[in-house]
Amino acid sequence: MRYNVSLSEGARQDLRNIKTFLHDQVLEGLAPDNLPQLTLDYIKSQIHQLELFPKRFPIIDIELDMRRMVLDKYRYSVFYRVIEDINNNVKIYYIRHQAQESVFMNNIEPPTEI
Repeated sequence: MRYNVSLSEGARQDLRNIKTFLHDQVLEGLAPDNLPQLTLDYIKSQIHQLELFPKRFPIIDIELDMRRMVLDKYRYSVFYRVIEDINNNVKIYYIRHQAQESVFMNNIEPPTEI
């Protein structure tokens, strides 16, 4: 069974923020020129895999039914929900660098979009 994967506006903003941050790192000479595109392509390819196996990652918040996919290669995590209805949806809510997670995990908010 295939799931329909979509990004919330917050997750889209997270991707824009990642791109901006990495681009700034390139401009400051702290990262190679292709790092922003490589990172975003990798994140998107991993998210795409949720179409087939969305439940392979553990639920990290039972109340919110939120799951966490860890992307070790670039140290990002994707926070999402599996919504089993007629459409079998996977909704991505947050994409965060693992260095931000301790603050984020203590202040995780319920998604505003379902």
